[in-house]
Amino acid sequence: MKHKILFLAADSLRSDRTAFDLEAREIQVEIERSAHRDRFELVTRWAAQPLDLLRELRRVEPTIVHVCGHGGSPAHASGGDGPEVASATDGTGEPEDGLYFQGKDGRSQLVPAAALAERSERPAAR
Repeated sequence: MKHKILFLAADSLRSDRTAFDLEAREIQVEIERSAHRDRFELVTRWAAQPLDLLRELRRVEPTIVHVCGHGGSPAHASGGDGPEVASATDGTGEPEDGLYFQGKDGRSQLVPAAALAERSERPAAR
């Protein structure tokens, strides 16, 4: 069985594309150095937006998902590196966990953890 590693670069206005390129390269180099290199395939997607994550999970059916980039809601932005596993509030004021991506309008957009969990529990559509 071949394991697919889905690498999503969640670009934002503050992202450094060179850092994303280097991160993807490091993963590819380690795969190639491995004695089990034939068991892995690196699939890269650049400038990923919120719906891309869900679409690519369905299409690629990866074993591993690696997300890199910047994110955060205006109220919860930390300014740190990497997409943030962040908390926002839903309509009731309760915290909502998930990953933030840059939306088409340039603002942070949450992909809720519940949507990710639901996607991972459903069988793949053929």
